[in-house]
Amino acid sequence: MKASNLEDYVAWEKKAWMPVADAMAREGTRSGWSLNTIVYPGGTDVKFNAVTVDVYPTWDSIFNADAGFYDRWRKVHPDMELGTTFEQYDKLRHQGDVDIFAVQDTITSNK
Repeated sequence: MKASNLEDYVAWEKKAWMPVADAMAREGTRSGWSLNTIVYPGGTDVKFNAVTVDVYPTWDSIFNADAGFYDRWRKVHPDMELGTTFEQYDKLRHQGDVDIFAVQDTITSNK
């Protein structure tokens, strides 16, 4: 993502998308989600200054439409209309590339 105001964009992601991503993780539709902002390099020529990562449990879950998305949104955000909310989202950032990566291996701590 390329956000003109990174603070406003991060606030939107935390308010609007993070609760939906949390619900999706609890349901098993997603395995995880993260919001990442760039630290370095900086400047006006940086191609992007934020990245979100959706972690999917299976290959099928990446490519199959989530039929329950609208109902989930209404449950998580009964006070936020989907279309209007995403119009605001579109004003906060420009979405560049969408890439799909396959995790080949991982190490985690048990702490």
